[in-house]
Amino acid sequence: MNENRPTRGVIYVATGEQYISEAITSATSLKNHMKAIDIVLYSNNSNINADCFDEVKTFNETRGDYGDSIITPDMLQFDRTIFLDTDTYVCSDISELFELLNRFDIAASHNPGSRITRSNNIVPAEGVPQAFPLYNTGVIALRNNAAVNNLLQKWMEVYNVKSSQSNSKLNQPAFRQAVYHSDVEIATLPSEYNCRIKYSGTAGFLADEAKIIHGRHSKDLSEIAKILNKDTGVRVFSFNKYPIEIRTASPSLLFYIMTILAEKQGHHTYKNRFVNSIRNRGVLETINKIITKIKN
Repeated sequence: MNENRPTRGVIYVATGEQYISEAITSATSLKNHMKAIDIVLYSNNSNINADCFDEVKTFNETRGDYGDSIITPDMLQFDRTIFLDTDTYVCSDISELFELLNRFDIAASHNPGSRITRSNNIVPAEGVPQAFPLYNTGVIALRNNAAVNNLLQKWMEVYNVKSSQSNSKLNQPAFRQAVYHSDVEIATLPSEYNCRIKYSGTAGFLADEAKIIHGRHSKDLSEIAKILNKDTGVRVFSFNKYPIEIRTASPSLLFYIMTILAEKQGHHTYKNRFVNSIRNRGVLETINKIITKIKN
């Protein structure tokens, strides 16, 4: 065993029965794919007995808002840490997140949907251009170094100020401001590593297997994961149909017909490809190829 190898672990923060139950479900899904990983739960309940956690650390004071889930420097007991919200479900091995930390200080994905920083309930971030993204704080990979520790301290400081100036208690706007003014190098995770399924009207995009499902649904997240990962190609999902609707990248027959009729002649157009296919393969083989592609 290499004693100089960085230590790795996953942490959760859960206060209250609902969130503790969610954390147990999430950690169990993680252990199914990474049996040797150390998982630590931070909670205000000292009577938690679940095999999925290697350690439960308790704290006495809670805020009762999103400030409770802000990561603090003392939680980084590992050299490399992954923080997961309780409402996550891990679909496969995610150890590659630790590999990112060989190059970057932290890693997180963009927050999907409308820019929360434009809400009337959010105090605008100071000195942060609108073009700088809002990161989702439900899945974060962190190195234990001075830059990250300073960031986490600043995150809490900004949150305390912003939450006192607004009715909103969300912690992501404070994280955005703290990251922008920090010295950390941040890697932006693809949506597959934080697949948000907030089913009150949102939609999402995937181009590979969803690694981490994040959100709440009336069905178990394990069932949602099966639906999302039935096809691992380019696809979008929405909640137009229950429990979730998946649309792949394959165009419909009507799309092909209308495109061919509307396009001008050009080398890369469907019309040109269609004409060349008829010349080279014939009408029947071309039609069969189009139908097969649509079915697939």
